[in-house]
Amino acid sequence: MPTPTDRGYAIIQKTADGTYTVGVTVVKPEEGGLDHVHARYARQSSFVIDKSVALVTSGDLVWTKSPVQVFVDPRGRVNVGPLAGNSRLRLSASVNG
Repeated sequence: MPTPTDRGYAIIQKTADGTYTVGVTVVKPEEGGLDHVHARYARQSSFVIDKSVALVTSGDLVWTKSPVQVFVDPRGRVNVGPLAGNSRLRLSASVNG
């Protein structure tokens, strides 16, 4: 089983060249998460989102409704999936600035 590399809300954006950027943030996307991305997977030709992950779409952005785990699988694809069963990860952030 792959080891998750990042946890948070995933934000997916299609870029002008037809690839995708997957960003990860602990700030809810609708509350400014785009300004606080701590991990970015740029120029992805494809990615995998687990069917159990709920998504929100707004314009050219898609993001996860709840925190997820994001990792690169052995084939080099970015995967977005639900947090592991008993994860104690609590995401909350107070952002000043």
